[in-house]
Amino acid sequence: MRDFLRQIFRAPQTLARSARSDRHLELAEAPAALYAIGDVHGCLDQLLALETQIQADSAALPGEKVIVMLGDYVDRGPSAAGVIDHLMARPPEGFRRICLMGNHELMAQDFIAKPTPRSNWLHNGGLDTLQSYGIMPDALRSARSALWPMLVKAHIPQEHVAFKTQAR
Repeated sequence: MRDFLRQIFRAPQTLARSARSDRHLELAEAPAALYAIGDVHGCLDQLLALETQIQADSAALPGEKVIVMLGDYVDRGPSAAGVIDHLMARPPEGFRRICLMGNHELMAQDFIAKPTPRSNWLHNGGLDTLQSYGIMPDALRSARSALWPMLVKAHIPQEHVAFKTQAR
């Protein structure tokens, strides 16, 4: 298994974006442990509990550990905004966190760029995400769609809009 990890994490010196592609991340060496978390879907409490379990599981391992977030942080759950805040913050001590973008983040980006009542995202959990930012479904329904861009811009922090993929 360690040889397999060495092949995956071959790289120059530190975590860096490859010159070939901005979607390719590399690590200097295989981590002591690698954890993958996917489909958080706005469930901050469960994410925090899982991170606590991961910290306990890896406590005896020397060296850097990596948590790879596999996307789908938003939609359906009550705390999408809180999940993004958490992922933008420092990872747990001794860990590196790599965040990848999922299809729900892509749908959210499309909606934020051009809010429209016909967006499929609204029917795939987007209303829950908007509500986590303080935009109530009734406010959307009562506002003319021409006002939606201002409503979105007023409630969703620009750093959350800019959050795509990152490594910390």
